[in-house]
Amino acid sequence: MRISVSIRGIPELRAQLQKLQAPKLHRPMREFLLKAAHAVLVNAAETQILRGGRVRGPAGPRGGKGKLRDTKPHPSKLTSRSGELRRSLSVNRGSDRSGLPRYIDVGSDLVYARVHELGLGRFPRRAFLVPAAEAVAPKFRGLLAAELAKVLS
Repeated sequence: MRISVSIRGIPELRAQLQKLQAPKLHRPMREFLLKAAHAVLVNAAETQILRGGRVRGPAGPRGGKGKLRDTKPHPSKLTSRSGELRRSLSVNRGSDRSGLPRYIDVGSDLVYARVHELGLGRFPRRAFLVPAAEAVAPKFRGLLAAELAKVLS
């Protein structure tokens, strides 16, 4: 998934950007993109991927730990089985390095991450990155304004 920046339609941000010269914009834009990506990944890991796909059953007649058993998958959300997908989410997938950074790639390198996100073959779509980005998108404007304010002050 790629998080991109477009400042069309945000007059106050455009006014702040016009005050800065291009080299001064590089660092705040990079910081904003990293914070936005982190917010998306936190939301995906904590809200969009449900915990508890594999749970421990009741103890046996002689005590001890119960056996692990799988619960039924959620019909529309991704249910974590081992936690591997949640641990594989990262922002270290690439970003725009040509001048002013305009995007950062976030996601997972696991093959089944793409299968769940897009719903391929016999597997239903259980997107976790797109809903996470939509959930935290209202915060992006404030994050960018805060990073620009640091440079302007």
